[in-house]
Amino acid sequence: MKKPKFRVGESVKSRRGNFHVLDCKHNPVVATLAIKVYADGSASASPTTITERWTYRLDDGKSWRYSEGILESLTACPNCKTIGWDWVKGCDECGLSPEDVESV
Repeated sequence: MKKPKFRVGESVKSRRGNFHVLDCKHNPVVATLAIKVYADGSASASPTTITERWTYRLDDGKSWRYSEGILESLTACPNCKTIGWDWVKGCDECGLSPEDVESV
C-alpha cells in the first residue's frame, strides 16, 4: 500500500488557504468502465481503473476530501528546516528520507 503524503495534524496549503489535516483516507485501486457519449448521441464503454490514492479532510469548515495533488506541505524538514517536507519522498533540499526520521 502506498504511504500517505501528509499526516494528521500537519499544516497544508490549498487553493483556499492554509489548513490542518484532520484525517486521511486510503482509496484502493478500483476497476470500472469509462463511458464516452458522443455528439451524435452514441456511446461507448471501455474498461479502466482508478488508481490507488489518499484523500484528506481539512479543518476548512467543509466536508470535502482533497487529493494529494492539490495540497502543498507547510511542514518544515526536521533536518534543514526547509518548508515542504514530504512523508513519501523526503526533503529535496538536504536529501533526508522519511525512513531516517521514522527510525529515530
